[in-house]
Amino acid sequence: MVCLVCRCQKHRVFNALRLPTLLALGEMQRASGRAPLEAYVLGFELDSKLGNRMSRQRERPRGCFMDASSLRSRLRDRPMVADGGIGSLIYQTLGYPRALCIEHTPLTHPETVLQIHLAYIAAGAELIQAHSYGANRIKLAPYGLQDKAGAINGQAVKLAREAKEIAGREVLIAGSIGPVELLGYPTETLEGEALELITQSIQEQARTLEGRGIDLFI
Repeated sequence: MVCLVCRCQKHRVFNALRLPTLLALGEMQRASGRAPLEAYVLGFELDSKLGNRMSRQRERPRGCFMDASSLRSRLRDRPMVADGGIGSLIYQTLGYPRALCIEHTPLTHPETVLQIHLAYIAAGAELIQAHSYGANRIKLAPYGLQDKAGAINGQAVKLAREAKEIAGREVLIAGSIGPVELLGYPTETLEGEALELITQSIQEQARTLEGRGIDLFI
């Protein structure tokens, strides 16, 4: 894992949080063992935080509040609690629509992705992953979405950072990069054109994630 950038950029919290999300925030608090009344009061407080942030734009530091040596030191001291799968929870929430591209959901279903991040933070996650695991142009190409790779990765980081702000906790944001496969590509070309395609795809994804303000790659 490599710690990356520290930049300032105007940042506005996602403005689509409506009643279903408000109720979900309350349910998250109930799941942590709080009484129903207390849980929903906390849910409304979280919603209020979001509303306050939506009313203005402001400059803020982005990414890299922990350098690589500090991160290694922290991991030596004790385990770090991270989140888990996002895709499986998206399917659980949305079902299995035939046309659903799971990598596209930061743009098509941002509120769902945001709620999942919030649930992981409420459960105690100290590190959450941007929903960018398979968002490279090679994997997106069969859906005709290869030219949206940058937008998808940027939105994935944006949603993770918004969840951090809403929760009001210092969590690390990881840029998730999964393996790249070229199905049907002749094996003998893997060191030539195929290797170049894979390299360009990963570099493009990594640059976008870094530019949006992640803390590390995973």
